[in-house]
Order: sequence, then structure tokens, then C-alpha cells
Amino acid sequence: MRANQQEATGEIRPLFVVEGLFDALRLETLQQDAVAVLGSRLTGGQVHLLERHSMQEQQRGRTFELYCFLDSDRAGINGAYELIKSVWRSDILRYAPLRIVLNREALQNDCAAQKDPDQILTSTTQDEAYALE
Repeated sequence: MRANQQEATGEIRPLFVVEGLFDALRLETLQQDAVAVLGSRLTGGQVHLLERHSMQEQQRGRTFELYCFLDSDRAGINGAYELIKSVWRSDILRYAPLRIVLNREALQNDCAAQKDPDQILTSTTQDEAYALE
């Protein structure tokens, strides 16, 4: 993960949690750190990995902000809810800033297009990706 290669600056680094591998790869091409859960819900093991990452960042004098960027569909919304609960249950992650990224238009219109991050970010520039932060 690119986050491990950054120098300690005291800045808050965003870490995007997405559903699929292509979603994570799209964010990585936009110079954003991302991990894919390969589904719509975090497993206990994945929560443990996020906790370990958080502790490593603290040791390096850095912190990170979690961005939950799951698909903008029913499974993604339920997954985001479960992610919030998992983060809250974690003594380590509970204090990490957490943001939820959704495509409101896809939710309101129940349209199939642009429900997942890869589709949403296809025509996004690197500068526009930083606006997600």
C-alpha cells in the first residue's frame, strides 16, 4: 500500500474502503490509497488489518481518515452501515475520522449507471479525486 511508503508528515491520509478490486485500482490510479473488501461488508479479519494499519500509522506519526466508498446500491448502503458499526466496536478505529461517499443521484433515481466507484471515477481527474477528500 502506498500509505506505507509516505514519509511521516503529521498529515491525515485518506484510506478508501471499496467493494471491488477495480474500484481500488481506479482510486490508486488517481493517487488515492484504497483497499477492496471484495464484497459489501468488512470481515473481522479485515477490521483487524485496518486496526493494525492504524497502529502502524500512529507509530510513524501519521493518522488516516477512513472513506467508506461502497457501491451506491442497497448492498452498499447496508455494507456502509455495518462498516460504521464495526469501526465503532473497535477500540482502535473508533477514533479515526470516518466519511461515507455516496452517489446520491444513483440512490435517488435507482439508476444502474454509476453505482460503483470505478464507474463514477472513470472520467475523474486526479485533482477531482482530491476533492473527494
